[in-house]
Amino acid sequence: MKKLWMRAGVSINLTDDEVESILGSDNTNGVDVIKAVLLDGRFSFDGESYIPNDTVEEFIKKHGLPYDTDQEPEFDFSPFGGFTIDKEETTDGGAQEDICPVCGGAIEYGERESVDEGALYVWTCTNCRATGKAGYNEVFDGHHYCVRDGDGNPFPPENEEE
Repeated sequence: MKKLWMRAGVSINLTDDEVESILGSDNTNGVDVIKAVLLDGRFSFDGESYIPNDTVEEFIKKHGLPYDTDQEPEFDFSPFGGFTIDKEETTDGGAQEDICPVCGGAIEYGERESVDEGALYVWTCTNCRATGKAGYNEVFDGHHYCVRDGDGNPFPPENEEE
């Protein structure tokens, strides 16, 4: 598998509060809001998308590929009405195997703990350092066990009683 960077023309669908978080004077949470919107599937590829010539040239040289280095592939999705990537259907609130429920980053698994007819695996996110346990009962059933963000706080945050 080879990683190739491209610029993607994407529109995102935002609530008023999300717009404020991104464009307002205090946009310190803007990145988190955009990540959440993307993970929630509230976007569509509908604009100019391309792989810059410099990126193509560097990629071809790095991997020793026989392609023409003088090109900038363009992809125009708008005539097709754009498209959205459908999220995998889940029965556990949206958990996906090997994906951090906090930030969407990759998960590294650690020790295994046997339970009933399955197992729990301790995991750490390689991106935000969140931790938790992924449950397997012959098949993946989520990592909603003991999820903590990078600061050690429960995720999602527990509601405080008034």
